[in-house]
Amino acid sequence: MRSNSINNFTMNEQGNTAIFMALFLGALTLLVSGMMEFAFVNNQKQELQSLADISALAAASEIAITSNDPAKIEAVATAYVASQDRDQNITVNPDVDLQANTVGVNLSAPLKQVTPFRLIKAETITASATAIASGESGNICVIGLNETVEKTVSLESNASLYAPNCAIYSNSKHSYGLVSLSNAKITAEDLFTSGGYQGMRQNFAPLPITDAPTISNPLANRPHPTYSGCDFNNYQIGNKTITIHPGVYCGGLSINSSAKVTLSKGIYILKDGPLKVEANAELTGEGVGFFLTGRDAYFIFTSNAKVTLSAPEDGVMAGLLFFEDKYNAFGAIHRITSEFTRYLVGTIYLPRGRLSIDAVTPVADHSEFTVIVANTISLTSSPNLVLNTDYASTPVPVPQGVVAQISG
Repeated sequence: MRSNSINNFTMNEQGNTAIFMALFLGALTLLVSGMMEFAFVNNQKQELQSLADISALAAASEIAITSNDPAKIEAVATAYVASQDRDQNITVNPDVDLQANTVGVNLSAPLKQVTPFRLIKAETITASATAIASGESGNICVIGLNETVEKTVSLESNASLYAPNCAIYSNSKHSYGLVSLSNAKITAEDLFTSGGYQGMRQNFAPLPITDAPTISNPLANRPHPTYSGCDFNNYQIGNKTITIHPGVYCGGLSINSSAKVTLSKGIYILKDGPLKVEANAELTGEGVGFFLTGRDAYFIFTSNAKVTLSAPEDGVMAGLLFFEDKYNAFGAIHRITSEFTRYLVGTIYLPRGRLSIDAVTPVADHSEFTVIVANTISLTSSPNLVLNTDYASTPVPVPQGVVAQISG
């Protein structure tokens, strides 16, 4: 009898211990699961908040450059979120206040389940952010206008495009509308492409916002200079030092090797011919603008040519260093291969042509500002195109729609 009692006690004790251990392990499992779930949910919330912050900042930069169109500003926020949302399950509710110059972004997403217990019963997580457009937000340095082709804006090899205080746009809806390959790198305040991009993460700083709305051509309505007749025909300058004057240069203007040419202020019409600055030649001009019209109207600065130019301060070409006729045929290639084109102040406007830069040294880095609006833009070899935004240091104006009009 006593032996049976002891055995029963031992069995009861073992059973109690087993129950205790089961309860303990169950509680421990719930505790660990709860901690894991809390950490996972907190991480989801932080990621969503970061996305809200960045998308609001990206959209706020649009305020100064989209003719204050709320739909386009909202579209940038939505496009940015979509570009980062792999599962396509984030709901975006942007809120644009043009009077306050603010963009609010409200995000919600389904809460992902990390444990089978689902201790946190909430079905969704939310995040909100508001960005204010102020300072230099909204400045633009580059617009690639072509909306259909591959490589509307492209960099290859060891090329570099450095524009830390302004935005770069590719209007192309092609999946490779913005391209940076090999060791090339684009650095900007913001990068936008209406389609997609090609290149590794390290080729862009920051990563481009894809599926962005196209940006309007800020110079589409700029009137052309008027002219009549020809002042010069197939004008070539040989090995001499000379000052030349504004006029209509039919057949183009060629500055041959070892020539040193100074341009008087004014407008130079290049009709049915190019502007060529050949190796070892020098071209200098302050307050000058080139209007390129007709067949073979392009410019080329060859290796070792020294070119130092600034655009007019007023008149029909105010702020425009190069102005390609919008009625020209598509496809002209305007080329910079010179190692000495470090001062190009103004806007290079080539709505029908390609700007090709394949120099091996910095380009435009000594300029107070340079803006490029072209049908397509390509950088190859090893150029370092530097686009500054020191607008206050030069009397050369920036076209409306390119520089922000907001202060704060």
